[in-house]
Amino acid sequence: MSLKTPMIVLRSLILPSCIAVALLVLASCVPSRETASSVTAFSFQVAIISGSRAGQMGTGALVLPSQALRTPGETQVPVHSFEFHYADRTFFAKDCDGVPMVRLVDGVPQEIIVTGGPRELRFGFSAGFERHQFGRASEHFILKGQPYFGYLDPRTYVDGAGKVSFAKP
Repeated sequence: MSLKTPMIVLRSLILPSCIAVALLVLASCVPSRETASSVTAFSFQVAIISGSRAGQMGTGALVLPSQALRTPGETQVPVHSFEFHYADRTFFAKDCDGVPMVRLVDGVPQEIIVTGGPRELRFGFSAGFERHQFGRASEHFILKGQPYFGYLDPRTYVDGAGKVSFAKP
């Protein structure tokens, strides 16, 4: 056996391995199949109707998987991204206590479900509060089980509430 024979054998083993590695590297550079059409963005607005911030507005945006919007009936889905502008601050999903969820009915957003914010600026969307904590006449919709936005004052007392509406941008 000459010296050339092991080189040929070695080359025949290495070349296919290098090609396989190169294909894997190239495949990792290709964008994922999740495209802009596989997600749908919604904007939302919070009209604060009671408490020390009554009359103020909060605004935000969230992105949902488009497939969930084609689901008949009622379902809850985690958001792909969440952004909320409130009290001169901006909050993201990382500022929440868990993954923000959205309840859909026949593909239409009905409510956001999440709590978040720092201790001095806590808030909740249909979560984090007992409904009976909202006793003002303007907050009666919460006692009826409707979606809501609630917030605490800096001393962590329930301060007020708001109504949330959605729109497609």
